[in-house]
Amino acid sequence: MRRAEAMLLDVGWRDVAALLTSATIMSGIVIAWVKYRLAGDFASKSDIADMSRRMEGVEHQMATMPTRDDLRRVTERVGGLEKEVAVVSAEVRAIRDSASLIQQDVRFLVTHHIKSGD
Repeated sequence: MRRAEAMLLDVGWRDVAALLTSATIMSGIVIAWVKYRLAGDFASKSDIADMSRRMEGVEHQMATMPTRDDLRRVTERVGGLEKEVAVVSAEVRAIRDSASLIQQDVRFLVTHHIKSGD
């Protein structure tokens, strides 16, 4: 037992330096291996900058989009225009029918005047 104690006490700075050097090299290898294994798992700064720029563009587009109230007002306006177009269409049909009747009357009068010689 005394011999083991003597060996432990006989450890010098060279032995400690060799042990620390070996530990440093091994930890460097482990860190390099972990870094290599994780290299593709995280986004690069350029990827993050690109995503940030794209997100700002999307936020800007979202900010300039019409709101629900804007869309409701547009829908109401379009509905009102549809009703007005239907009324105008009915009026145009009535005018066309009246013009057709007037055209028939004019033909009748022209034909009657030509036959009567007036």
